[in-house]
Amino acid sequence: MPVITDLRNPALKPRHWLLIEDIIKHKFDPEVALNLTLLHELKAFEHGEAIQEVSGQASSESSLESILKKVGLPMSTMYTHRYQDTVVAFK
Repeated sequence: MPVITDLRNPALKPRHWLLIEDIIKHKFDPEVALNLTLLHELKAFEHGEAIQEVSGQASSESSLESILKKVGLPMSTMYTHRYQDTVVAFK
């Protein structure tokens, strides 16, 4: 079940969850655990590709943040621009 794996991605931050909520059309309560029944009722599995894209984006951003930390640059110093399916970062 790729959707479950994508939703368990530790790189997902609140901004990513907002995107997922928009995709699924449901506001998640952090105090309520996600379960298969809820995901099925929300038809989350029908949005697997979009959820996978958000999860992949979160992983990519996390990797970039790790690299920037190693070279001593905070993520906030970067200007990003999405061009087609690529994110270009400028300092």
